[in-house]
Amino acid sequence: MNLFKRSFALLLAVLVGGSIIFYLVPTLRCFVVQRLGLGGENARLACRLNACLDGHAKRGFSGAVLVAKDGRILVNCGYGMANYEHDVPNTPKTKFRIASITKPITAVAIMQLQEQGTLRVDDLLSKYLPDYPNADRITIHHLLTHTSGMPDHLAGFDYAVRARAVSTDELIGLSKDKVLRSEPGQTYAYSNAGYALLTRIIEIASGQSYEAFLQEHIFRPAGMHDTLFDRHDRIIKDRAANYVFSPDHQKDFANAVWTEMSWISGAGGLLSTTEDLYRFDRALKAGTLLSPDSCKVMGTPHTEAKGPFTLARHNMEPGHDCYGYGLMVRDQLQVHEGAWPGSRALFLRNLVDDWCVIVLTNKVPSVTGPVPLFVDLNAILSGGMQER
Repeated sequence: MNLFKRSFALLLAVLVGGSIIFYLVPTLRCFVVQRLGLGGENARLACRLNACLDGHAKRGFSGAVLVAKDGRILVNCGYGMANYEHDVPNTPKTKFRIASITKPITAVAIMQLQEQGTLRVDDLLSKYLPDYPNADRITIHHLLTHTSGMPDHLAGFDYAVRARAVSTDELIGLSKDKVLRSEPGQTYAYSNAGYALLTRIIEIASGQSYEAFLQEHIFRPAGMHDTLFDRHDRIIKDRAANYVFSPDHQKDFANAVWTEMSWISGAGGLLSTTEDLYRFDRALKAGTLLSPDSCKVMGTPHTEAKGPFTLARHNMEPGHDCYGYGLMVRDQLQVHEGAWPGSRALFLRNLVDDWCVIVLTNKVPSVTGPVPLFVDLNAILSGGMQER
């Protein structure tokens, strides 16, 4: 009997220990999972991607990454910790602040309302907010493409004092007294305030709250069950904590300053997972959310884009970076980045070769983050980085 008990205890320890190692070691976990589901060139490509990502993880990357090609997921792993205080690891189910990757989702909502005949992108802002300054000169198209001339209400934003939840009306009131930076339709100038106004337009045109509209018309049809608006007072399963490196001790990191995300609204207030954002990509490709014509309009290079969120900073081949509706566009590529204290995000689609890269992180600025990581992943996917 004692021998049986010892043998059972040893077997249990091996099973539990093996499960923990399998769960915590990305290389082992991904290698086994992808060898089971992939073959040939896809399996070799997955191994090269995993080796690259493990290298970034060793240098401090904390987050989750999904890479898919031709409708097959090659990599879908978590790295580092979702919560360093409680030793909770990041996984593909971890919900991260996606910041400005919210913008293409907001743009899809606007295009859905246009397909329903509820609004048109050439409608003037005055149709929905008649008392807003310059509303008779600014169109929905201008707001979608960052060509409204509106200043950004987050310029000079003091994150530390934004702890109180605000309504959409309060939010758009922040930019009412600001002078236009340029004539509407004249110049691209990235503006979160424009997407805050789009949030309110969605609510007025649909008769629903922004979040309710997204749930009904985007998240449920696309199967995005882990995407929702980030509210501090909610108990949200698998939500990642956010961290920044201490300015005093560059090798240490601390909790990021907490901010109520209603201040960013439909410009950047959502939580999501790598898997849900891939479902968003697939739903766009399949025509689940929009008609092909509307998808084409979203990806049309409406204006040349200059500023921090451009593909040029990814060390890619020289070319013109343009902005569509909620997406940075260059040739066959559609991309958006997101940035908020303690979080960075990257969503990129290659429409011709049908690959998608999603990087979400909860520790910044780090030695390795979405941009250098993407540069390496892109090199592998493009065949320019040899196995090493």
